[in-house]
Amino acid sequence: MTTEASEVLAIDGGAPTRSTPFPERQIPAPASDEQAIETLEREFAAYVGLDPTAAIALTDYETACALALTAIGVDTSPGSEVVVPTLRASRLTTVLRNAGLTLVPAEVEADTANIGSRGLAKAIGERTRLVASVHAFGHPFIATDVGRVLDQHSLPLLEDASTAFGASYRFRPTGTLGAAGLFEFAPPHLITSGGHGGAMLILQDKEEATVARAQRDVAGTVIDEHAARIALAELRNASDELAVRRQLAWELTFDLRARKGISGMAHARWVMHSYDRYVVRIRGLLWKRPLDKTIAALVAEGIPCESAFEGSLHLDPQLIATLGEDQRLEDSGFPVASRLPKEAIALPLHGAMTDREIADIARALEKLEAASTGTGA
Repeated sequence: MTTEASEVLAIDGGAPTRSTPFPERQIPAPASDEQAIETLEREFAAYVGLDPTAAIALTDYETACALALTAIGVDTSPGSEVVVPTLRASRLTTVLRNAGLTLVPAEVEADTANIGSRGLAKAIGERTRLVASVHAFGHPFIATDVGRVLDQHSLPLLEDASTAFGASYRFRPTGTLGAAGLFEFAPPHLITSGGHGGAMLILQDKEEATVARAQRDVAGTVIDEHAARIALAELRNASDELAVRRQLAWELTFDLRARKGISGMAHARWVMHSYDRYVVRIRGLLWKRPLDKTIAALVAEGIPCESAFEGSLHLDPQLIATLGEDQRLEDSGFPVASRLPKEAIALPLHGAMTDREIADIARALEKLEAASTGTGA
């Protein structure tokens, strides 16, 4: 793919790459099963290779997370700490903080923004009672490396797999890599329930699952029937949706392979990606345009996008006030988390998109690269 070097960006008065909106993701019609909630739980568990009792459908993410902490016996008494990735974990950290746990951020891996063994090992302290993780944009973390550190310290893992339904590491599905797995049903995740809420808690220990389900039933926090019907329909369409996402991601990665100022998503060995979104990174040494202006220019080209990362958790004022002079918060320990929010852009990727949208993204990025690196001068 080539672009005229002298082509003017739309934000500077040129013609945009695309003048029509991107297609909206299509939500399937609700399933017609009479016992939709029980069927959703059974088929969800089967999809991730577990016994039917392992999946517990709940009203919302916060309820699922709180029940997970109770089910796996996490000590939430004052001073108890939980290690979390310093990027892409705001939903999870909010719930954990509200549960009374003290957050300790762990540096993430440069290629994936996931928690890694090195960052995790440095963050664990004497008061650590839990490690919580996410899979950034659908790329599973390297569970073998993280698992070794967890085993060394005898710590449980709470896994937020909301962005990574259908992904796997070494053939182990996400949501089954820890003591408990969480899936929020909401856009842009693969299972959205049509925006009607809901979440799934995965507990592989049958006794823990039985107790948790009983607690859910007593509390009346089972997922809404209508939300369950839509989630069930999406679940049954998941393999087809994932196949389209992976094909489109491969095409975009291929189109970006020769770019000097932009890199596509990394793909680690043994990883099956689910592509919650597609993330590109601008290379700071070459790129002469700030990220916010880069995003504005890309939007002007007709490409919907946004910054991939919020600020790093290690800079959170509330966390700093809680941990004080703790050496685990020193800036020198977070070079990746300090850099990625300045470089990464999240792009849409879903089953309603086609080769046309991927070609337009690639062309707009090439056009933007020429204007932002000086290669078009």
